[in-house]
Amino acid sequence: MSHFNLTRSTWVVGTALLAGELASLDAKTFAAINGDSGGSWAPSSVITIGGAGVTSKFVGVSTVESAGQLSFLSGTSALFQSGATLQANAGSTMSFAGQFYLTAGSNTDVFGDIALRSTGTLTTAAGSALTVNGNATFNTSTAFTNGFTASGFASTFNSTAVFLGLTESAGNTQFVSPATLSSTLRGASAGRVLKRPTTVISSAGSNITGYGPANTDVILVRGLTAEVLLLIDNAGVQNDDELEIINKSTANFLGVDTGTGLAIHLKNKNENGNNRSCRIKYISGSWELLSTMPADGNPY
Repeated sequence: MSHFNLTRSTWVVGTALLAGELASLDAKTFAAINGDSGGSWAPSSVITIGGAGVTSKFVGVSTVESAGQLSFLSGTSALFQSGATLQANAGSTMSFAGQFYLTAGSNTDVFGDIALRSTGTLTTAAGSALTVNGNATFNTSTAFTNGFTASGFASTFNSTAVFLGLTESAGNTQFVSPATLSSTLRGASAGRVLKRPTTVISSAGSNITGYGPANTDVILVRGLTAEVLLLIDNAGVQNDDELEIINKSTANFLGVDTGTGLAIHLKNKNENGNNRSCRIKYISGSWELLSTMPADGNPY
């Protein structure tokens, strides 16, 4: 029922006003919405307002109560004009099962977490840019086809990352998994690209284990109390991994066993035929010797 039933279909001057008609008018007035004083109503059916729509000027707070829902059906839209704000406070949830667009000139401020659920994607259109001004952590595969700029403190990629455009970082960017660069990687201002910290072994008198491409790029051995064998840890090794191994000991040899058939002896002593450092690379399933530095300090 869209309206109250008419108490009388036609009113004629001079006719008697019946008690039942007065009761009907009284009941309808009682059921009407008080637009001045307000109140609470619990309609038994949905209220539908069509036509030209409704303009609401809210001075206070409008609330959708617990278990209630504000639903926009197919073909409808919610439009926030310039200067309007959509805010989700702490503890609230905004869920998008469909597409979510931010058009030109719009800003979205997030002070909590945004979670992309299973099979969800975050896509920036061609010609767009993604700028991160704070810390960012990527735990799943990430592809940037139009550039990536990190202007904050740190960005950490814990899974595969692919960069097809210009990549700039004004903060620290750490790649825990492989990253593919098809364009320029540039550190803004005084930024630079650094390898992982050098592994320094100050003293050793027995075989050295636990070091390999999964945790280091350079292994520097300073003090050997005996002839020692360095057993390369090949856990997680992949093609194009490189290792540099340096023996600073002047008394004892350092043997390098790659586990793939390549064996090298290193000694930092000016004797003919001795080497003090080497660089090896993993190619097609095995380690290959790229270069060595002889004990006299002059490269071959």
